[in-house]
Amino acid sequence: MKVTTLEPFGVQIQDLDIDNSTHQEHLRELLFKHGVIIIPKDTSSAKASTLHHDANLVKIAKLYGSIEGPHPVNNNTSEGSGVQILQTRGDTTINADSFLWHSDVSWRKNPTVCSVLCAKQLPKTGGDTCFLKANDMYNRLGFALQRKLAKMDAIHDLKLGYERVGRKDDVKTENYTAKHPVIIKHPHTGVPLLYINENFTREIEGLSASESDGLLQEVYAKCYDASVSRYVHKWSDDDIVIWDNYGVQHMAMQDYDELRTMHRVAAEEEHLVPKRYEYPDFLNPDRLSAYTSSYDEWCSSYNDDVLSSGYILPMENSLRVNKHVEGDSNARVLDIAAGTGLNVRYLNKSFEFHSIDYCDAMTSQARKQNLYSKYFIFDCNDQTQWQQVTEPYDGAICTGGFAKTHINAHVIRIIVNRLKPNGVFVFSVRSDDSIFERQVRDNISSLCGENAIEVLEDSSVAGITSQPELFHTIFVLKKK
Repeated sequence: MKVTTLEPFGVQIQDLDIDNSTHQEHLRELLFKHGVIIIPKDTSSAKASTLHHDANLVKIAKLYGSIEGPHPVNNNTSEGSGVQILQTRGDTTINADSFLWHSDVSWRKNPTVCSVLCAKQLPKTGGDTCFLKANDMYNRLGFALQRKLAKMDAIHDLKLGYERVGRKDDVKTENYTAKHPVIIKHPHTGVPLLYINENFTREIEGLSASESDGLLQEVYAKCYDASVSRYVHKWSDDDIVIWDNYGVQHMAMQDYDELRTMHRVAAEEEHLVPKRYEYPDFLNPDRLSAYTSSYDEWCSSYNDDVLSSGYILPMENSLRVNKHVEGDSNARVLDIAAGTGLNVRYLNKSFEFHSIDYCDAMTSQARKQNLYSKYFIFDCNDQTQWQQVTEPYDGAICTGGFAKTHINAHVIRIIVNRLKPNGVFVFSVRSDDSIFERQVRDNISSLCGENAIEVLEDSSVAGITSQPELFHTIFVLKKK
């Protein structure tokens, strides 16, 4: 099976044998890692050439759960088949109806886990399907909105959703509504996801109609903005597209008049319901907000907070510095966003340590223990402040500092410039902030393209033992 990575996310699969157990397992893993899988028509073998047949669409969907029962609006190809027929325009009198961003059947208590869609008849042009990553949408909110929405619930409504796309009279059954948290935890990867959408979400519970509408529109303006990275699929006959219905939202362009016929199979997990994303205690937005005005209080309990949660990133990063930094007792290591000095607990004690942090209250905890021989107090994003740092370093480390709300990705270059030749920079970023991680990778790629660095390591670790589903990416860069 050949896998090709797509931009800005998703993968394309070729040479898939749907009856091969290894291929099946790989397909399961790829979906929750990448969000979208594209399987174009393949005529390389008799087995591959029939992948788009309904029976094989069902096989694919069953890799992710059981086949959903009848849909209240979409008809099936035959009773009990589980294959829904989606036909729009042409002579159907049904207009293109998927032009609003949505997650499939969010109006149900246990929404679709995975959707499998296959193109059976296409208009000559138009009808592209667009995808957004729900974690990217969450990250677009910013800290203030994330905190505001963290404990809120929203009501999702089947009939209202179809009314919004001009199909009010097509819901012949009783209405379906469901309440879900606005910010949910991905059931397989654990990352936070935005789980409201402009198609089916009716209201934020507990707010007046005007307050709810205002908040929803504020969120949609941020998350559906054209600048947000999206994958756009241009369909060809017999294409199969699989998507993680928790991890992405989608919509289809309303830019065609000819008949468009698609077959859809959806997988569910009967007892799986969207669960609220729970922050690690020391990263809880309410707690962080309280500490913003009282850093002294946080500083005094910071070490106990993070260590009791099983925060092992300082150890993971420090061990890599110990492994790669060359030199004897004269080796000098710069600790960026050093805070209370957790990294020094694990670093080679023969090194000389210098500290940078913007919070003097945090640094005071390290001063009390005489952990560093030199202290810099400034905002790392202020390039002019880096003029204070004149000595070249054998190594640098940053644990927890690189994030969209803290140190910007462009600072990587500044730090590399402070290293000696063969100096090593070890740092980590949270994998659930995919937008920021891409910015980090872009900066690293730029430095590699200039032949300024070599990437010694790019690995993923569970950095908090109490939150094993929350991964961090550790980078080890060596200056040339």
